[in-house]
Amino acid sequence: MVNREKRESLVYTVDDQEMPLEVVSSLIEAIGGHIRVARFRCASDVLLAANQVVPDLLVTDYRMPQIDGIELIGAFRALPNCAQVPICMITSIDDRATRIDALKAGATDFMLKPADPLEVQVRITNLLTLREQQLMLMDRAKFLEGKYVQKDRQERARRKEAIMILARAGERRDTETGQHLVRMAKYSRIVAEAISMPEKRCNLIEDSSPLHDIGKLGIPDSILRKPSKHTPEEWRVMQSHTIQGYEILKLDTSDWEEIQLGSVVAKSHHERFGGGGYPENLRGEQIPMPARIVAIGDC
Repeated sequence: MVNREKRESLVYTVDDQEMPLEVVSSLIEAIGGHIRVARFRCASDVLLAANQVVPDLLVTDYRMPQIDGIELIGAFRALPNCAQVPICMITSIDDRATRIDALKAGATDFMLKPADPLEVQVRITNLLTLREQQLMLMDRAKFLEGKYVQKDRQERARRKEAIMILARAGERRDTETGQHLVRMAKYSRIVAEAISMPEKRCNLIEDSSPLHDIGKLGIPDSILRKPSKHTPEEWRVMQSHTIQGYEILKLDTSDWEEIQLGSVVAKSHHERFGGGGYPENLRGEQIPMPARIVAIGDC
């Protein structure tokens, strides 16, 4: 993770009266040169600014025309990326109900005017430290998410390679199967995406579909490679590759979802929506959706 360097803190202060606004803003600026204060006399201007650039802290008065401080806090919290930004209300209204309403609206801290200058600076420093810690946690979360995504991609690539090695075992025995493994996997994914399946499910269908004919490993060469028409008995043997593929893959005891899904596809990809397929003569929605998708991709 990249270390967060010392950064400038942006504070928005708002008060409809110029003198209190300047007093509070100057106290905040005096904390250190890393703090930049943007002053506002109108609450609506603060919302417009925050919608463009999210501050690290909002300091607001309560009594203001058009939009009061509590209404401002609620509107500010609803803006993108402002839900966690610390908010401090500084007001001369010494009323418990006002404090409770401000806190309920989303205020982080509350001070009364005239506030002690040192107390203002200490509380503002604490709120900015809180914001800095929030940003560090968000950085860490993004870093871990990126590592997880990278690891997940690497793991999927390894599994996909292992599945293709297994699937290509049939390539040496059935040339047609070997030639279109990658192509039919892509076609199957396109079909899955076309019916709005989640990305993870699309990945699983793409990665497991090459296993659809793995059962042909159990078919004798004399039947599998026979150039002429099969006898009824030979055709029954050919059809058994669906069950054999299912039996091969269902024995896997790992948590590989691709293998588990592959067993379903291997067994049912020769079923037909209108009936007449094999091995179980399923029809319509009796046929598992992944098998229906792969049947289309295997055309």
